[in-house]
Amino acid sequence: MKVKELLHEIQTNPEYQALDELSFIRKIYIEIGKNKTFDVRYYFGNTATQKQIYRLAKKRTGVEDRLNDREIICYSLARQCEYIFKKLGYSCTVTHEPKELEHVFNILTLKNGDRIKLDLQSDLEFIQTGRRTRHFGTTDDEYILLSEIPEDEIACADRNIGYTNENGEYTDEVINSVISNLSDLPLAERVTSFINDEDIIKISADMGYMQQYSFYYKMLTSLAENEIWKKLYIFPCKMSQEEYTSCIFIREQEPTVFLYSNKHNRFLNVDIEKIPDLQEEGLRLGVRGTENGVKLLRRAITERRRKLDDSEQSL
Repeated sequence: MKVKELLHEIQTNPEYQALDELSFIRKIYIEIGKNKTFDVRYYFGNTATQKQIYRLAKKRTGVEDRLNDREIICYSLARQCEYIFKKLGYSCTVTHEPKELEHVFNILTLKNGDRIKLDLQSDLEFIQTGRRTRHFGTTDDEYILLSEIPEDEIACADRNIGYTNENGEYTDEVINSVISNLSDLPLAERVTSFINDEDIIKISADMGYMQQYSFYYKMLTSLAENEIWKKLYIFPCKMSQEEYTSCIFIREQEPTVFLYSNKHNRFLNVDIEKIPDLQEEGLRLGVRGTENGVKLLRRAITERRRKLDDSEQSL
């Protein structure tokens, strides 16, 4: 849903008007978060591109022209939140951590005068997978006048707006259960079982590009914390048609590679020998292509080719 369409829905739908204030704000926060994704051009771009995108997002002028941009960075998303809540009569500002100038968020003033922190860009991944948010109404060491919203009040608001299931549960419980049931399996089997689990596939199917990568990165870290960046690697990738968006590489005696397919909404097992062919078709591995996992995958491809050549010569 586009921002102006959402604003019209908020102002005209009686369901919004029937909500208490916290549930009302929470529903808007969740609805915005469902439809936004981090800007891939910024993530993959060089310094000049990143600075240009950041400068544009920072401007107060022209915000209405950029309202419907689905791909955002923290500044453009904070501007969109500021726009919506001000239209609804709230005082809403865009600010940043004094020690982290490039990341911004919103501070919203409730009707009773309490000021709460809304860091929607940091919560996109959680919202798009139906998990508990981590950055709504939280405390902040740099802003001591902020009010913290207790978790039970947020959970009550989430039940009111239908964000949780009928039992008031988030998908965190489902994900944790899947991970715990795989803990005793060998690495390759553990990873394969997780990414092929139908609940995990369903939970992650409608995520934005970078949110999905972040989700699997964190889940694989939980699944294999002792092997991540030693035997298990995950890095973003890109094709001209955006068919493949993430790569998982398991570095064992027999290497295993998975590519996330947007067409199939899941990771597909890809023969390591096919990677060079896909690269010729436009597959780009990593952000810069120099990440350690990318280098090790290339080395594994070279080693596989050498073994095949030696085998053919011995015939």
